[in-house]
Amino acid sequence: MGATKAQLTYTDWLRTHTWAQIMDPKTTAALEWRWTRSSHLAEHGVVAYERNYAGHIRYQVNSESDPTRHYDLTLEAGCECPDAYQCLNGQLLQGAPFGWCKHLFAAWRYQQWLTRECNGGSK
Repeated sequence: MGATKAQLTYTDWLRTHTWAQIMDPKTTAALEWRWTRSSHLAEHGVVAYERNYAGHIRYQVNSESDPTRHYDLTLEAGCECPDAYQCLNGQLLQGAPFGWCKHLFAAWRYQQWLTRECNGGSK
């Protein structure tokens, strides 16, 4: 049986996002916190996905705090949540570093899990 969506690690993400390996400790801690928060969302909060006209996959990820809300996002364009939008042009104002909120992490985990499952399970 393959890995669950939540079993992917922060190190798995760092391997594919090498630019993040050179961040300062405060930014790294902010990302790691959001990574941890994304675990439940990855397992239970990705409610839909579809390929859009540009070939990118669009995800809907549930809000953790409001069960009636979800956020639309793509891995390429990012998330529409307030946490992601507080990052402007790569400048961290107060929110998610470089727009990597827990919803975006959850969608990335879901995509990685789906890729592994389609390729015969975890390796």
